[in-house]
Amino acid sequence: ATITPLPETARMKPVFFPYQLERLSGNVTYRDGEIDLSGMRAEHDATIIGTNGDGRFDADGSWYVTLKGLTVDGIRPRHNQLLAALPRPLSLLISQIYRSGNFRIHNGVMRFAKAASPIAPLIADWDVQLECFMANLQCGVELKNIHGSARLRGRFDGQQSQTLGDLDLDSVTFQDVQFTNVRGPFWADQGRFLLGRDAAQPRGEQPTPTVANAYGGIVEAEATVEFLSLPKYSARARVRNADLHRVVTERFGDDTQFRGLVDANVAVEGSGRYLVGLRGAGDVHIHDAEMYEHSLLLGMLKLLRNRVPDTTAFNQSVVKFRLQGKDIFLDQLDFLGDAVSPVSYT
Repeated sequence: ATITPLPETARMKPVFFPYQLERLSGNVTYRDGEIDLSGMRAEHDATIIGTNGDGRFDADGSWYVTLKGLTVDGIRPRHNQLLAALPRPLSLLISQIYRSGNFRIHNGVMRFAKAASPIAPLIADWDVQLECFMANLQCGVELKNIHGSARLRGRFDGQQSQTLGDLDLDSVTFQDVQFTNVRGPFWADQGRFLLGRDAAQPRGEQPTPTVANAYGGIVEAEATVEFLSLPKYSARARVRNADLHRVVTERFGDDTQFRGLVDANVAVEGSGRYLVGLRGAGDVHIHDAEMYEHSLLLGMLKLLRNRVPDTTAFNQSVVKFRLQGKDIFLDQLDFLGDAVSPVSYT
């Protein structure tokens, strides 16, 4: 038998996902315990869901339903009914990290199953492509303006959940720095989020960093976030060949014509939802640089040293620093150049 719901009156709330669906349309075919879903479409406020699928309901009470080609537009994770319908570990995780923004699922597969026993848990598996639009997340540190997508593959066994993911983000902003082309693996359960190399062990893979672009250079990073009563986090990052002029103009608003490349290493850790709990240290190496231009004085110095005169004071710099909350402490600041003797501050 085939049932074709009338969108004007049809509504449902699935037992395996208790989320009110309205304006239901499509075709439902049932025969000998097997069900086929074709061209299904439903709405919940501004959220629109579309899917095909199949399933089976056995006489002993066991069943499964698989949704294929799943699309969900207009997802708002803070919606109370949506959070209530999700497995509790996922609901708690989302409520902890989500701040704002819209999401969309496409090209998804979700499978729900339950064994015959009355006390058997609901099992869920998923493999979906999640797209983010202007999303803001709080993962111990605040990530803003997230655009792009992530593939999510996971399972909920009735008590525990875990998700393997692969980032493919166009951009994300942290501390007013825009990172683009963010690519890399992650792993998450209800209590932890592991990024880059830190995700290798639970994924059973070779360590792979998360990679991004910033200031024209390459950034590699890994991080771990533990979702306790207050988030606890640690991260390590490496920057190679960032454009010094872009750093100075975009970060500090200074249009001085510095030229050069920047390498940097930083490691941070902390707890809480604000920067007051952050601690860390790192170093910066500026090379192939032209800094602090004083044309007359430097030209004379270089002529006296039989050098071709130009206006460059320093072509290298090494900085070592510590981070404490919002404050940066410089432990070492060295300037090196061929026109003047090295200058060092410690």
